[in-house]
Amino acid sequence: MAGFQTAHIVFFSGTGGTARFAAHLRDALAARGTGVTVTELGPTPAPPVAADMLVLLYPVYAANAPQPIGEWIAAAPEGCGTRTAVVSVSGGGEMSPNTACRARTIRQLTRRGYAVRYERMAVMPANFITPYGDALAARLLRAAPVLAARIAEDLQAGVTRRTRPTVWDRLLSGLFLLEHAGSGIFGRGLHAGDACNGCGLCARRCPRGNIAMRNGKPVFGKKCVICLRCVYACPQKAIKAKYGQFAVLKDGFDLDAVEARMAGVDMLPPVEGLTKGWALSGVRKYLAELDRP
Repeated sequence: MAGFQTAHIVFFSGTGGTARFAAHLRDALAARGTGVTVTELGPTPAPPVAADMLVLLYPVYAANAPQPIGEWIAAAPEGCGTRTAVVSVSGGGEMSPNTACRARTIRQLTRRGYAVRYERMAVMPANFITPYGDALAARLLRAAPVLAARIAEDLQAGVTRRTRPTVWDRLLSGLFLLEHAGSGIFGRGLHAGDACNGCGLCARRCPRGNIAMRNGKPVFGKKCVICLRCVYACPQKAIKAKYGQFAVLKDGFDLDAVEARMAGVDMLPPVEGLTKGWALSGVRKYLAELDRP
């Protein structure tokens, strides 16, 4: 059955890429006459919202959905056949080990009575290990509303889109669930150095409520999901990781700053030149597909 009147977007976002895509999708659905509500998952429980279509949107963490997504599904009302789309957001695209990054979430939704008929991967600039240059980051940011419009069109047309993860990636996805246990260790290892001025921004913005201010300094708890929001948003660059520091981009991560630097650049280098090598093959394929009408 094609067409629906209302849609509810539920998303979790760490450093902002998924939040941006959620906004693009909201606008694309609204432009097609859909009444859209949006819930960003945070430290307080999200109230249930009834809609004809549910869209669940999240960043890929270790080839899986972040913990808040599973927690939301467990607490959500029974789906009773509600049409559902699952959109994941990654820096690498639809390639190993990410081909199974939605499988567990879809199983959880199905068990709760949601009818998942559509899944897709969006790509946004990566925020860990290897930074993307401004040109590639700008290409991905500009491609996001294009994909959002196509998803909105597909959903309103009743398109069914399901993928088949590789067996190897299913195994890796299960193995990488160990990150859920390790994230608490990572969080407890975060600390604020001497540059910290006690502004409390990290505590106010933590999507897990994992940071408390004590004696003018942040104290980190066990509920961390390694979203890195506190690390990158700190105005003083004072928050450091005891474990896994290699994964944190030394120059930070700020999508607003990328857009500001690239605002006057209309002609960007070709995709092939920006995405050389196997590691960016998923990004190359993603951008090539969106360049086609």
